[in-house]
Amino acid sequence: MNYSLLKYPRRLSNLGDYIQSLAARQFLPRVDQFISRERLGAYRGEATKLIMNGWYAHSAAHWPPAPAIEPLFTSFHLNSGRREALLTPDVISYFQSWQPIGCRDHFTAETLQQRGIDAYFSGCLTLTLGSYNQGAVIRDEVLFVDVPLGLLKRPETMRTEHFVRRAAASAQSRNERLFFDCFDSGLIAKAKVITHKPTPLQNNLSSAFACAEALLHRYARARAVVTTRIHCALPCLAMGTPVVFVNLSQKETKTCRFGGLLELLNYISIGPDGSL
Repeated sequence: MNYSLLKYPRRLSNLGDYIQSLAARQFLPRVDQFISRERLGAYRGEATKLIMNGWYAHSAAHWPPAPAIEPLFTSFHLNSGRREALLTPDVISYFQSWQPIGCRDHFTAETLQQRGIDAYFSGCLTLTLGSYNQGAVIRDEVLFVDVPLGLLKRPETMRTEHFVRRAAASAQSRNERLFFDCFDSGLIAKAKVITHKPTPLQNNLSSAFACAEALLHRYARARAVVTTRIHCALPCLAMGTPVVFVNLSQKETKTCRFGGLLELLNYISIGPDGSL
């Protein structure tokens, strides 16, 4: 049997996608090939098994997957912004042929159930990444991952204290002010600021996987992590790393991803009026 793993568009914007693929990879006996998440319907290779975790699909042009793909639907997310485009009668029949569908969040499970599809809440596959903490030596390092401090223009290339002083002295955005209210300025000043946004050099397949794996090893060794990235927060939870998730968005296309997951985390949500 042939086994495949998901890859992502070349212009990748979030290494969290590859963290999800690493979570799937640990359950495969081997990886024979990679298939693009956005071109599953265009696949013309030999019959293959594929774990279908993650967010689907930014494009409806190549959905549902080709007949040669034998999917295992777990940790599947169908975003509210793509719901009508993807749930055509043919697609509903496709899901029914592979049910039950394991869903990453309550919204996806309920949406599929309303269409007569057998679906259940499975949680996110990144919650199974606990093996990355084996043998990890904890460092005295606090990581802020994609935080709303205006720090990410040049992460880890300038002293964090410079940005803290600048932000404190200038007219801060609402989210930045609230972030300073929630976290001690001394902690912010000492924190290492990193990002899930790849550089152009990290946008090839091997580099993206290597960078995603390096992030996981770093999270496993961290004293604590504060992040706006769900696929940073959930792996930290799996590895036993103290983590605080900061939820900044109230848009349905963002919040529909979190049902069933937020309650697993220590988190801060900022409302549309700027309240905590």
